[in-house]
Parts: sequence; C-alpha cells; structure tokens
Amino acid sequence: MPGTTPARPLAARARPLVILPLLAAAACGSPGLETTVDTSALDAPPGILRVEPAGLYDFGRLSPEAPRARGELRLWVEGGTPVRVTELHLDGSSSSAFTLPDELPLPVELGPGEEALLGVYFEPFAAGQYFGDVVVVMVEEGQERELTLALQGEGCVDVDADEVCD
Repeated sequence: MPGTTPARPLAARARPLVILPLLAAAACGSPGLETTVDTSALDAPPGILRVEPAGLYDFGRLSPEAPRARGELRLWVEGGTPVRVTELHLDGSSSSAFTLPDELPLPVELGPGEEALLGVYFEPFAAGQYFGDVVVVMVEEGQERELTLALQGEGCVDVDADEVCD
C-alpha cells in the first residue's frame, strides 16, 4: 500500500526493558532479618549539674567567738549524660571567712540522678558582713563550664565573748 510504512518485526520495535532497579531492590536485605537501632542514648538530654540551695547560701549571724558553722550543698545531675566535676574553689572579696574541706575527691563523675554533698564552713573573724562564692568547674557534654553559688554570712558583735550575738 502506498503511503504506509511496512511492518517491522516485533523484535526490531521493542525497546530494552530496564530491570536493574528491580534487581537492586530485590537484592536488599534478607527475608526474615530485622534490623533495629536503639536511639535512646542519642535522644538523651544533656547532663546538667544542679546545686541546692540554688543561688545563695546564707549562714545567718554568727559570733566570731562561736565554733565555725557548717553548711551543706547538694550537687546532682539532671538529664541523661554524666557530668565530670574537676575543680572546686572559693572566690570573692571576703572568702577567707569561708572554707571548703577536702571531702569530695576530685575529679568526680556524677551520672544522671547521682549526687554528691559538699560541706562549706563559715567562720567570721570579726563583726561585719561576709560574702563569697563557691565555684564548681565541670565538664558537661565535652564543654568546660562553671557553676557559681553565692555565700553570705554575718559576724555579729559579741561583747561578753559568750558565743552569742548581742
């Protein structure tokens, strides 16, 4: 027939099928094998060191003739990762009235929910106001940080030296 294209055999018209993606998809995994990943450690919030009382520890009034007063601070970790306490020291203009005993062996690592007690002493040497800071140096999430707690106390007048404020 004029104007018509002669028919070609089927093999000449067919385009090759692309089956590589199907083979690759079929080759992934093994039947019956399940793979699970525990991501709970990755989702854990960072550990944060907390101190109680927070902000300020007030020793109140104390006679310079009285035995030194002991206060207690509680350090604990909130969150999902440990915190390493590397250093404790006192800072401030009148911190010589405050002392830190060597009760807490350093460095110490506190895990989530763990706590450590830290003693602080106040011993005024005369009447007046005393201020200082406890500085806790720690490593949280690989970063060195400082936590500061203010200390205050008052040395009172004790004229008769009976260890009682007048």
